[in-house]
Amino acid sequence: MNNLVESIAIKDGVILNLEWHEKRYQASYAEYFAKKSAHSLFDNLKLDLPTKGYYKLRIEYSEYERKTEFQPYSIKSIDSLKIVEDDYIDYHLKSTDRKRLNELFAQRADGDDILIIKNGLVTDTWAGNIIFYDGKEWFTPDSPLLKGTQRARLLAEGKINEYTIYREDIMGFVGFQVINAMRPMIANHFTTIDNIIS
Repeated sequence: MNNLVESIAIKDGVILNLEWHEKRYQASYAEYFAKKSAHSLFDNLKLDLPTKGYYKLRIEYSEYERKTEFQPYSIKSIDSLKIVEDDYIDYHLKSTDRKRLNELFAQRADGDDILIIKNGLVTDTWAGNIIFYDGKEWFTPDSPLLKGTQRARLLAEGKINEYTIYREDIMGFVGFQVINAMRPMIANHFTTIDNIIS
């Protein structure tokens, strides 16, 4: 049985998106272990958070144990995506098993990342969720492989909209961004859509 994971951004000593990580932890734990967790994700974690800088906190957990890793983090640019297809991939729980994702990532050719199509629908990239810009508003697929915490917060705040997006719809957008817990949405920024490679 694989362990589950939460990857959490820490900025200047503050845990970001804490509410959304807790919600996903509780839902994932209940599904994977078929019972409700007796604790919160952050219970009894002794963290000496630095007061300056951007860090990644990784919490890997099983039914009864948790282990943490903590390291400085810098956001790498993702300027191009290679489209790959897989109609059977399942990564709806964030776990240590990224074998199939890594196999697809190996097909990226000259792309910085991949854009995974499942049954004709746009899902996610290897690194995270994708959001598309149409010149006025931002949209994210309603068929993600993983419902990310950054995505959940942006939807709740009304900053992005959920929409059914097919492969053939991609070129109707102006641009895109890749987001995840460590990669916030950047206002007034996008990579042009022609950087998505078939």
